[in-house]
Amino acid sequence: MAVYTDITARKEAERALQESEETCRTLLERSLQGIMIVQEVPPRICFANQACADIVGCTLEQLLSLTPEQALALVHPEDQAALMPRLLDHLMGAPVPPRGEFR
Repeated sequence: MAVYTDITARKEAERALQESEETCRTLLERSLQGIMIVQEVPPRICFANQACADIVGCTLEQLLSLTPEQALALVHPEDQAALMPRLLDHLMGAPVPPRGEFR
């Protein structure tokens, strides 16, 4: 006796997800806008695109290895006071605006 399960739909969904992830990553990496994703407490840069590294003036590897203090020093001093509470609120799950720009 043999039992077969049709997994075609699951495989198609997995393929669609992989294609979507590749498209998203390509858009992020090739964007002319500097994009940085920060996670955890204390804040850690977990993703940055090449445009972000170019704006900051360092390599991607250097940017991703910055300490929280070094990363904060990249933000204009007048913007630091607004950035940190908002970032920490976001990391702790509090509602914050979905987009932010800082010098």
